[in-house]
Amino acid sequence: MSMATSRNYRRSIEDVLKENSLFRDQISRQREIITELEEQNRWIPVEERLPEDGIVVLVMNDRVGIKSIAISRRDVGYWNNVRFETTHWMPLPAPPEERGVGDHYDKWFEMYDKEIKKWQNARTT
Repeated sequence: MSMATSRNYRRSIEDVLKENSLFRDQISRQREIITELEEQNRWIPVEERLPEDGIVVLVMNDRVGIKSIAISRRDVGYWNNVRFETTHWMPLPAPPEERGVGDHYDKWFEMYDKEIKKWQNARTT
């Protein structure tokens, strides 16, 4: 084998090692992104932590072994519109980037709050 051929092989091996290093870095970063996304999109047990008050979330409820999913908001230590034991919750996904989409959650809870206040006032009078 000539000296030039040997240098070319060495250069080729170095190029391959550099490429492998780049691929390893890319794969490592992609794994980090996947881990972050999995953490952001998982059901969180209520024993682990609760959402901040006033934040609308998805909740998993358990009624004697029957699971159901609802949209709820936690206010001052209780869940709105949930009649059964809440076992897990997760943040709502971002709405589509269309004007006005997602506004109905806030409007629904405003109506719900007004009805609850009416009911509470009627009970006390």
